[in-house]
Amino acid sequence: MANDNLSGLDNNENDSDDNLVVPFIVALQVQAAAAAAGIRTERRFRFRMDWERHVAQLVAESNGNFLRTYRMSLSTYIRLYELLMPSLQGPETNAGVSTVSPHVMLHCFLRWLAGGSYLDIRLTAGVSVATFFRLVHKVMRAILNCHELDIKMPETRDELDAAAEKFKAMSLHGSIRGCVACVDGWLCEIRTPSRRDAPNSKSFFSGHYHCHGLNVQLACNANCQFVAVVVAAPGGTNNVAAYRRTNFKHYVDSLPPGRYVLGDNAYICTEHLLTPFSGDNRLDPALDTFNFYCSQLRVTVERSIGLLVQRWQIFKKPMVTRLTTVSAAIQCGTRLHNFIIEHQGLNNDITLLPIIENAPTRQNNELYAHTEGAVADITGNSVMRDMIVRELRESAYTRPVYNIVRNAQP
Repeated sequence: MANDNLSGLDNNENDSDDNLVVPFIVALQVQAAAAAAGIRTERRFRFRMDWERHVAQLVAESNGNFLRTYRMSLSTYIRLYELLMPSLQGPETNAGVSTVSPHVMLHCFLRWLAGGSYLDIRLTAGVSVATFFRLVHKVMRAILNCHELDIKMPETRDELDAAAEKFKAMSLHGSIRGCVACVDGWLCEIRTPSRRDAPNSKSFFSGHYHCHGLNVQLACNANCQFVAVVVAAPGGTNNVAAYRRTNFKHYVDSLPPGRYVLGDNAYICTEHLLTPFSGDNRLDPALDTFNFYCSQLRVTVERSIGLLVQRWQIFKKPMVTRLTTVSAAIQCGTRLHNFIIEHQGLNNDITLLPIIENAPTRQNNELYAHTEGAVADITGNSVMRDMIVRELRESAYTRPVYNIVRNAQP
């Protein structure tokens, strides 16, 4: 009797499964037939993000949640929104994008730049995958076309003097008085480029880092803000060759007497680009002293790059996208980096405590800023550097003891 009851239960369960499976298979067959005939069976409606409710929830949970989520404070975000809103509310030919609020657009782009997955971000925003990427493109265009966010180098005499004074204030004893910027190369890691992007993908492989990437030449001021950003060459290019391809080299060469940029030994010393002494020269106490004072300021650009990558964590892993999109993302990320520091400084920075087609670019932000026919005036020596060495020697300055002790530690 018990067996009959159990048998009856099993039969009922099987019948129930059949009742569920058969309609599901029929539905799949109907959808497949409709797709083959080019007929859309139904229209999908997505619930867009309620921005006000979203912000209220972040603020209610913790005062730092908005900062951690969008890499900027709420007040800084409002300023950015006010700058970009006119462009984000403009006409849009792509279906569905014009119905998305500028807040949702910025949400998608900032979370993507911060390293989030587009699969999760678009679900939160309530948009399709295709619409998500169109939103990213639109925000990038708005940022690249916003002149208030342009990266600018100090050019006038007053601007150069102000830049030099800030670096002098950072230098021990105020010994380095003419530095206006620090420069370094950064390898932005990418996936192996397709033939459509780069016929010679081997040129993008860096033997030093053992990965594919783009050589980006970056220069910063004393406040860790970028004053020059150039996607200069494929990742297999060394910093000297990449630097010589950029317009930034002409800027450095045209600096007035007494003004210069500091770089590491990946560059070659000139009158306006000073580098540390290397090899046996470092055994000379006077030259070693210069190396300390030079590195004390030059580390600013390394810190700037570290802050950039820590804030926009999309750069922490190989970017799986078109090369033009990588270039646009670098330009946008560095501009927002400057904007955030300008409005909230470094003390309140969260970084001090994380396939897109047809990417937009501006005419003056080419993927490769080549300067054809440039001939470098490179000797490896510098009268300016020798003058600084002599001044340090005459002032009896040496490498501080605390630094010597730290360097001696294993």
